[in-house]
Amino acid sequence: MAGSRVLLTEGEVAAARRCAEKRIADAGRVKAKDRMGSDSIESHFWGALGEIAFAKRIDRLWTCRSMQWSGPDVGRYEVRSVKPGTEPYVKAKANDPSDLPISLVLFNSEQSAVVVGWITAGRIRDIGVRDDPGGVGAPAWFVRDVRVLDPVFPEISAPWGQTGSLAATGKEFPLRKNEDGTIEVVPKTCSTCGASYLIEREHLLSPGHLGAVDTPQTEAFTIDDAVEYKFKSKPTGIAFGDMVVCPRCRGVKRPERKRTTKKGVKVYEADEMCMDPHDRSFLCKRCGGWGVVPNVGPTPVTVIE
Repeated sequence: MAGSRVLLTEGEVAAARRCAEKRIADAGRVKAKDRMGSDSIESHFWGALGEIAFAKRIDRLWTCRSMQWSGPDVGRYEVRSVKPGTEPYVKAKANDPSDLPISLVLFNSEQSAVVVGWITAGRIRDIGVRDDPGGVGAPAWFVRDVRVLDPVFPEISAPWGQTGSLAATGKEFPLRKNEDGTIEVVPKTCSTCGASYLIEREHLLSPGHLGAVDTPQTEAFTIDDAVEYKFKSKPTGIAFGDMVVCPRCRGVKRPERKRTTKKGVKVYEADEMCMDPHDRSFLCKRCGGWGVVPNVGPTPVTVIE
């Protein structure tokens, strides 16, 4: 079967086990309904392991998210895992948004997986079959011919020349529609690490980028004259007097927070970088998310667009 093979370490398998146990324990504390039956711990384990494998495939950091019953698992994707010895399938739930991209990870063993591709929940409901195979009162739509999944992930830096039936909108990715109806990815290039990317926030948090910039700088700092003096890369090895707190975001990162809903307690992860206070879908437009700017004199606040 076509797809990308991903190998997992013993440490990653152990992390998935711990994540599964945490999710079961957290759900029990808030008396959340368990629809997975006696095999619940194993189902959560394969789900977490699938998230880890998929995160490695698209070069994203993975964290064990617990008590979150809505929203994507990794990046913009919902991850569906199929354990060894099971016929391949991908499913969409009734409450999955139509434009939610769902990725499929098939396992040969705990340490060997194949990331097949992705498809939107709306497309699954269009072509799939509605069923409730476990009889647990949670019907969903199933597609068992997984050849219909798109193997091209726009987040991956290469190969950019491929085209596919990408369902992402222009607001999410810089895409170009060709005359034959196919959608072509038009990436940007990071001036710091040289990698191609589509979503700036996700790229700045990717292991590849952080590994390239997380080294002591040879100069006091590098600034970009065209963007109101901000660091081009992660500021490290800089004397305290050479930088000041960003006047726009004030270096504020929101901590982990919880909100009680009808379905239980929803947990929002802490910010890893400073988001723009006037549009939290972007990194701070003044400092680039670092929370500090070079101390080169007066530091005017960026004009709100």
